[in-house]
Amino acid sequence: MNCFFLGRTEGVNGLSQEGIVSFVIPDLEVVFKTRYFGSFFECEYMSLLALLTFIEKNRESFNRQTIRIFSDNPLIVYQINQKGVCSRDLTPHRDKALSYKQRLSYSLEWIPSHENRAREVLLEDGLKTDAIDQSSMLSVEPASEKICSIDPRQAN
Repeated sequence: MNCFFLGRTEGVNGLSQEGIVSFVIPDLEVVFKTRYFGSFFECEYMSLLALLTFIEKNRESFNRQTIRIFSDNPLIVYQINQKGVCSRDLTPHRDKALSYKQRLSYSLEWIPSHENRAREVLLEDGLKTDAIDQSSMLSVEPASEKICSIDPRQAN
């Protein structure tokens, strides 16, 4: 089953600011997006961690299918696949994503930006963080009743 994630901020990379965490699982018709305050790379990692948390909590929906996760961020893909060095503030996020490899069988692959299905969700919002309803911490759109919602703060 193919899954896509994307995290973005508007502004200068490296600075903590309002951003968006998102993932899409087209086969299950799951679309997730929420606001997150952090750096560009923190938003990317939180998107991956939210996706992995969702997969773990909803294993039965994946029916032993091969889980292929796609990102257009080559640095995140490298840091996970090669256990590459990352900054001190991102190390806990990378280590948590690596710990999921012990519990879930998934591959993480790089794709060009125009192939990232999670990007479509953000393009609908014009890549603006204020396009998300501030009263809601998450948005999960149609899916089976078996699929639970998650709080991205749990992925941290």
